[in-house]
Amino acid sequence: MAKRGISITLGTLVLIGVVGYGPAVLLGPLPEPDVTVAAAPASATPVHPPALPETGATAVAQQTTVLAHAGDASALPMSGIARLVTALVVAQRYPLTDGPGENITISEDNYNDLVARAASGASTVSFYPGDVWTQHSMLQAMLLGGSTNHADALATWAYGSLPGYLEAVRAWASKEGLNSLSITDAGGVDLTNVASASDLARIAALAAADPGITAALTQAPDPLALQRGMSVPAAYLPDAHIQVLYRGYTDQTGIILLFARTMKTDAGDFTFGSASLRSATWKTLETETQALLASADAGVTAAPDLATGTPLLTVSTAWDQKARGLSGETPARPHWAQTAPKLDVSPGKVPVPVAAGTPVGTVNVASSDPEIAEQKIPVLLDAALTEPDVLWRLSHPLPMIRALWTTYVR
Repeated sequence: MAKRGISITLGTLVLIGVVGYGPAVLLGPLPEPDVTVAAAPASATPVHPPALPETGATAVAQQTTVLAHAGDASALPMSGIARLVTALVVAQRYPLTDGPGENITISEDNYNDLVARAASGASTVSFYPGDVWTQHSMLQAMLLGGSTNHADALATWAYGSLPGYLEAVRAWASKEGLNSLSITDAGGVDLTNVASASDLARIAALAAADPGITAALTQAPDPLALQRGMSVPAAYLPDAHIQVLYRGYTDQTGIILLFARTMKTDAGDFTFGSASLRSATWKTLETETQALLASADAGVTAAPDLATGTPLLTVSTAWDQKARGLSGETPARPHWAQTAPKLDVSPGKVPVPVAAGTPVGTVNVASSDPEIAEQKIPVLLDAALTEPDVLWRLSHPLPMIRALWTTYVR
């Protein structure tokens, strides 16, 4: 009886196995495709960092980001760049977006300040009590003509007094993250007006973005300013297409050049500011500036760090179908490509059937653009993957049973 019971049980199991095999392989889950990450592709963008000299103190910046710096990183006397700071801080309270701006009447105190500055040998442009200057004409006298008395008059007009202006400077510098900047004089005479090259490069970029400052530096000189003795400096490197914001020399800091440059790309304009201090000679400065501009011509681009359609994955099925995972579209953005981007591909599960264009993972791109920490781009399948036919299912029991076990048992 016992042997007969065992025979019936085994027979039943065999019958169940035979009867159940068909539904299991025909209706059961499929083996998951193998996903292989491809070798890291080359960058779509050639890398050309800013060319900066090892000597002196130099830096390149966008409005919020220092792109590169070299040489002395300490705060140095900035001379007349302090007048550019005056223009920026006054613009916080009285922005000049179009037209000449507010009218400013010159006071007796303003005139006495002019007399004292002229007697001390400071750079001045004349004005007289009762004169009415516009913001625009004041900016031109201050920035083009180097007038220290116009800087003081503009600062005290905007903030009521020199202490009020200096308090506004400190608040503005803190907001902008210009930690090395220290201003004690609106006109740029005091040696205690200091900042690092990195902060000065950011100040250049901020000034280039201000419409009132740009108009003062690029429009025809105001007749009143010319009448009162303002002279316009000669253009520096006129073929280089730069906007010189300050150029000068002091015994303490040596040769100083502050400029901005706007470059056109397929995705819009890219503007950077540059600060250079302590170049050995004027000829050295010209050579260094031309090298920097050449590196900008090579490095500024709107090309993405990862070209759309770059193969990143290979997806293979057990029934000999293959597809690739390609990088999705990366938004174009003007930037200076300084470092090769780093890629981190994260494959996802690929269910079958799956249509072409379906996301099958992501790629994290540590960008060459310092203003973008990381970009997450989808990886898209370039071809559909379909289910195998009935014959393949019936003739491949092991992978089908393994898939069944993985799905329902493990």
